[in-house]
Amino acid sequence: MNTKNVIRVLLLVFVVASAATLLLKKSEEPAAQETATAATKAVQAAPDALQDGIVVYYFYTTRRCMSCKKIEAFTAEAVKTTFAKELASGSIQWKTFNVDEPQNKHYLKDYELFTKSVIVSEIKGGKEARWKNLEDVWELLGDPGKFQQYVVKEIEAYRGGGNG
Repeated sequence: MNTKNVIRVLLLVFVVASAATLLLKKSEEPAAQETATAATKAVQAAPDALQDGIVVYYFYTTRRCMSCKKIEAFTAEAVKTTFAKELASGSIQWKTFNVDEPQNKHYLKDYELFTKSVIVSEIKGGKEARWKNLEDVWELLGDPGKFQQYVVKEIEAYRGGGNG
């Protein structure tokens, strides 16, 4: 074998090994990225089985950055600590959905989503009466206290029948 052929074989082995490594990493990524927080593990009720009250949604995608995970964690903490009784009674619900999953893609259009989002929704008569995208969560991400105050204030506005 001459030097040219040896180099060709080595390059081919390198390309095949790189492709195999890339495929292996890709197959592991969704599992790693789907390692969810306790909030994400909450049981999801069917969308058409909504009871009257307030629903706080967190919509995310399969690929999640640290900021996205913080938004979910801060929102979950605000809801679970401030509204524990309401969560227990069902008058407030906390739900998370991966909009990359085919059955959840409709939320992108329903709520005009373009990024990971927290939505507060009021349900009356088993149907959504109004909703609001809490867009300021991205700006308040650096201050967990202000972030949680904002989320609580917006939920309270919906509970009180205000304009949110």
